[in-house]
Amino acid sequence: MGSSAVLAFGGFRRTERIDLHVLAQEAGVEVHFVDTTDDVAQWLESNTPRAMLVEDTKEDASRVCQVLRSRVERATVPIISVAKELSDLSFEEVFSWGGDDAVDLESVRPLLTRLRSLPAEVIPPCPSLKGQAVVADPDRDRRLVRARVLRNAGYAVSFSLSAAEALELSRREQARVLVLDAEVEDADSALDNFGKNEVANLVLLCAPKNVATLSERFAGASNVAVSDSYAPPENVLFIVNELMNGGASNKRASRRLLYGTQVIFRGEGRALTDVGFTYNISEGGMYVRSLAPPQEDLVWLELQAPRADRRVQLEGQVVWRRPFGHNERATVPAGFGVRIVDATKRNLAAWVSGYREFCSAMGLEQPMSKAS
Repeated sequence: MGSSAVLAFGGFRRTERIDLHVLAQEAGVEVHFVDTTDDVAQWLESNTPRAMLVEDTKEDASRVCQVLRSRVERATVPIISVAKELSDLSFEEVFSWGGDDAVDLESVRPLLTRLRSLPAEVIPPCPSLKGQAVVADPDRDRRLVRARVLRNAGYAVSFSLSAAEALELSRREQARVLVLDAEVEDADSALDNFGKNEVANLVLLCAPKNVATLSERFAGASNVAVSDSYAPPENVLFIVNELMNGGASNKRASRRLLYGTQVIFRGEGRALTDVGFTYNISEGGMYVRSLAPPQEDLVWLELQAPRADRRVQLEGQVVWRRPFGHNERATVPAGFGVRIVDATKRNLAAWVSGYREFCSAMGLEQPMSKAS
């Protein structure tokens, strides 16, 4: 099998395998099942799949993800988690180990749509046109996942296990980005030596309980941002872009904020739904992660409003789509951007109120009265 094959890893039951075979045939691809990490490694010795499906209950999903992407030519192969039931945790887990999307095994159409949306050929590695990035993290899997995000956005990436070494490396290579996990060796002392005149923009990742303290420590530094180390790795790309832009996006009528929750969406008037996961939101819209952006220009959306205990239903206009694949100009993962154009008065009020409470909780200024 060559690039027409989809590799399926997990303990799929006989009926599930039959269903997946049928879906693969409809999508014009073949599916090959493997049960263990060793089976994956052996199959990959002579094959490169168009995509990999991973059963979400497999404990070694993260390891298999790294085995698949251990070679440069396979770094862009998409990975889809197949779940019995989708939740926010389903998406957060698959993103944490380097996956690209999640689907419900019981819902045929979403998986079929994704298989049909696969690039005809395995996408070659992205050229490093944005400059150098340095990633320092004591956890190997996290290093590799974060590096993939940056490479697919056009950065060349170097690694370090020491904060002092990472800082020296970023200076020597004139790196534009330094991603530093606070758990790395000698992080605290090295951070004391990170000056305001550094070439690199520093993304400092730490446990959620330490975000506020470290943010205060670097208050006023325009080239430093602090974030949750347990958040999806693509959040690093959002933060890097904000630092590169000098906060330009925050001059909008409403800020774009990182916010992740699952979104049920469908084309206007359509019966069949799909599920994505928000990447960022503003008062007037959102960006939804999905390997299968809707083709319709108007979509109906249902999701949990931030800082709220209720879901809202909104109508949005798709203003742009980004298919799967690296792009040196990419600022977001695969998905689609939506501008809110209609909703009931109650739903719109709940969305706006939740968004503004979210801003307040983050210590940000309230948006202007007219969102953009």
